[in-house]
Amino acid sequence: AEEEEEEEEALGEPDLGGLFVQPKLWLLNSEELRCVQDLCIGRPDVGSITFDGITDCRGLLEHLTEFVVIGLGEVLVYPDQRQKPPLGRGLNKAARIVLLQCLPKASEDLSD
Repeated sequence: AEEEEEEEEALGEPDLGGLFVQPKLWLLNSEELRCVQDLCIGRPDVGSITFDGITDCRGLLEHLTEFVVIGLGEVLVYPDQRQKPPLGRGLNKAARIVLLQCLPKASEDLSD
């Protein structure tokens, strides 16, 4: 496992500000980046967002930390609305979100 980490660093794993990305976009060529299946972006112990199906990830890696913000209890995609592409392009599409360490407000009735 240690050898794998060193190999990834040698291949230029970018600083993603604590985010993880699956698949590892920095290891893909331009053609592979054009049709990434089930892109997942997350923050360990906080949560993740998965874009089901095919996502064109060309040019995404350089702007990932601007386009996706994952914090306790929230996931923001394109927090700067001026950067948001038309519906269906880039990350402006349906996704599944998993949030960890989230509890309902104490006043909510959980008996159902």
